[in-house]
Amino acid sequence: HNLGNCYRDVGDFDKSADCLSKSLSLSTAAFGDDHEDVADTCHCLAVTMTSRCELDDAIPLFERALAVRRKKLVGQDTNIASSLYNLAVVFQMKGQWNNAMRYCKEALKIQRLSLGDDNPVTSRTLECIGNIHKDRRDFENALDCFSSCVSHGNFKLQREIAVIYQFRGEQEKANEMFFKATLHAWEQLGFPKSKEDPRKEMESMDITLMLDKRKEATDDKDMLHLGQNIMFLGSVLINLEHFDKALECYRFSNIIFQARYGPDHLTIAENLHQCGFILETLSGSPSYQNQLDEAHDLLTEALRIRKLHLVESH
Repeated sequence: HNLGNCYRDVGDFDKSADCLSKSLSLSTAAFGDDHEDVADTCHCLAVTMTSRCELDDAIPLFERALAVRRKKLVGQDTNIASSLYNLAVVFQMKGQWNNAMRYCKEALKIQRLSLGDDNPVTSRTLECIGNIHKDRRDFENALDCFSSCVSHGNFKLQREIAVIYQFRGEQEKANEMFFKATLHAWEQLGFPKSKEDPRKEMESMDITLMLDKRKEATDDKDMLHLGQNIMFLGSVLINLEHFDKALECYRFSNIIFQARYGPDHLTIAENLHQCGFILETLSGSPSYQNQLDEAHDLLTEALRIRKLHLVESH
């Protein structure tokens, strides 16, 4: 069980699933179906399945863990909330927003009572609720959730707030939030601080060289986190219309994700979609005018992956 969790933490999801599956078989044989240790292993295996984007396999494992925890644990236990939250994340990923919202709200209620509003775990659940609102195009409620999360230290959501301001036509507020999101992305990647506005500095920087140096300095166990931070920087650069450098970020991070996730992960789909979007956007410039075919191929592959995991209405 513990070894499986360690493998997941370092991004080796196949070994993690193998260890946790064996642990589940052993613990079920030893303790029966309704034991807390069995529920814990079900939960951890489901987390690994979610990381591998095997969402339909994760759901019954989370539900099994939740059923045992509701039966065995007393009161507003945070382990119950953890199962509820993770079920919500899976349903939100699949586009089943009613189920996702129901589980998220129950988890949030428990966490607020047990942990308080300032706890990062509580903020993470509120972020999930914000994402569900955003997926439903309920931008006002999404903005309320994201703003609360930022006030508790989740600065990555400044980009989401900026995008909502853009949708509402409040460009000055959007620009301010994009600036803050850029600073956060800069800091997360450990780029050297400068007196210059990083948005202006990016116009002249060799971003691939900087990312190569950052990758060389990163431990293998932290490589997925690095990929996520690079992809976040790419998303900010798109909104700032630094399309060529955003494309470099997405291509760079995609190499990391392909090595860890394989070809059919939703993160890969998002990455390929953004690369295709950028190439389509830049197709009018001389340097990119012959890359529409590549854009088409990237978008088609992103669609193929999404159809594997998401409901048709997503």
